[in-house]
Amino acid sequence: MPALGGKDIFRRLREEAAATGKTGGGCKGKPMDDASVSYVAVRRGHENQQATLIDGKTQEKEGDQFFFQQEQKVDLEATLSSREVATDVGPIIVLEDPQGAWAAGNGATVWDSALLLSEFLQRELRPCMIPGGTNQANARGLLHPSMRALELGAGTGLVGMVLAKLGMEVVLTERPLALPLLQRNVDENRLSTAQVHALTWGEPFLGAAWAQEPFDVVVGSDLIFPNNSECHALLVETLAAVVRPTTWCWVAYEPREQATDTSFLGLLQRKFDVERLAPDCLPENAPSDLWLLRLHRKLSS
Repeated sequence: MPALGGKDIFRRLREEAAATGKTGGGCKGKPMDDASVSYVAVRRGHENQQATLIDGKTQEKEGDQFFFQQEQKVDLEATLSSREVATDVGPIIVLEDPQGAWAAGNGATVWDSALLLSEFLQRELRPCMIPGGTNQANARGLLHPSMRALELGAGTGLVGMVLAKLGMEVVLTERPLALPLLQRNVDENRLSTAQVHALTWGEPFLGAAWAQEPFDVVVGSDLIFPNNSECHALLVETLAAVVRPTTWCWVAYEPREQATDTSFLGLLQRKFDVERLAPDCLPENAPSDLWLLRLHRKLSS
């Protein structure tokens, strides 16, 4: 993987985001910067047949694969920008949406903290990926490829796809608006162990088929921003529903505003013991202004 401190890896996207105000995350609500865009679900292979307007609802049907397109005639594929991210087991192609054509800029780009978390998780898995090795917990007692993982607010899906590429069974979740690009990225990388599902923070989901088995690993990157503060308590509620005392949970995060950071950490601490990983625990050249939090579920909460 390229050095994490490189200009092309870090800083570029946060500068673009500051200029556009575009964000992501799994909170219910309208797009941040264009609520007038509507989408239709179209079954693959039947692109000229209009299906039901989604109006904020995901369209899922057993046996059918749907993607979403705007009602107006836009060549969505032509709006995508391809980026290659190196991993220990081969490259991952990430299709980004710099024009915001797929979901008005929601879940459209790879954020710095996703790159940091992806590199960190690869390092925790490396002892298990040595040729001839076994899928047993490594010497640090952390991750192994046979685990089951959940990514919250997956966006373009980089973190979850890294785990799937390394052999884990992964469920990548996003709010319905951002699902089309997320599914497109998983399809592009032909990841047979990755599933994409809708999850809006704070709404019931434990009855869904994909949530019946517990998750060994729960991850998320750049899930909160000052302008989605109404979602922070819902995110903590969702984390508390899926993270058990034995679950490995990491949240990568770029602090942006002290009041937001303080409030969110306070919400987390009601349900979790929160540990910020020290710089010597992070990948080499990781920027000092990015946080990687390890969440330990409190037994009494």
